[in-house]
Amino acid sequence: MKEWFYLIGEKKYGPFQSNDLKGQINKNTLVWSKGMPEWEKAGNLPELQFIFNPIESSSPPPPPINNNKNTISEKLSNGITYSWFLVILSIIAAILEMAGKDESKIYGLIMFLTLTSLIRVLISVKTYFKNILNFNKTNVNINWLIATYIPLYLITTFTISRMSKISDGILALLFIIMILSGIINIYHTIKFYFKLNNISGYGIKYFQRFVGLLISLFIVSIIHGVTIPDKSSIVIPILEVLSYVFLLLGFYEIRKNIK
Repeated sequence: MKEWFYLIGEKKYGPFQSNDLKGQINKNTLVWSKGMPEWEKAGNLPELQFIFNPIESSSPPPPPINNNKNTISEKLSNGITYSWFLVILSIIAAILEMAGKDESKIYGLIMFLTLTSLIRVLISVKTYFKNILNFNKTNVNINWLIATYIPLYLITTFTISRMSKISDGILALLFIIMILSGIINIYHTIKFYFKLNNISGYGIKYFQRFVGLLISLFIVSIIHGVTIPDKSSIVIPILEVLSYVFLLLGFYEIRKNIK
């Protein structure tokens, strides 16, 4: 092993083994060993760096904070919050529709808030299936539901009051987008419903009723649009509110049983 000498002022000390230098020198101390052309500061020599580095602890580091668990819990809590929003917003929307205010700005705002709340709720459902139940087969269906609800809500809400100002070509394009979105939406809603039959867990029975009511709501809306398109129906808002209530109950059951 190398033997080292060091200088304190004009006085030379040594020889020492590398380990013996600990506590005797600092980074600015001049040192020399056989083979070196001249004296050098100890801090400039890689083989002596271990002297100045802090001693590594033999005990393991503290476990990492499980941020993923916190995120999952937060998203599930969001499911309850936004389910409440959906219940309240759907009641307000029903009142506005019955009062003939479905072309007002406040109605448009309510529909926009309903859309954003529905998206947040579906993300919470997806998180529960994926991270708690380890069931990923519904991911694609939920993703398509989110993707199709956006044009369905936005076009329906913001086109009605502006139809006279929109050209026929744009109206035709929006109509095609709505039809395609509606078909894709109901297809994945039905697929989602049947996949729920293969899942067991807290809240699943309420989610099944929620999705089942969405299918019923779609059918009733089609019948209503064909038979009495110019009149409001009390059945549609009742089904809508009831579906969101089941969604809310599902999240409450999850929170009660999963900590």
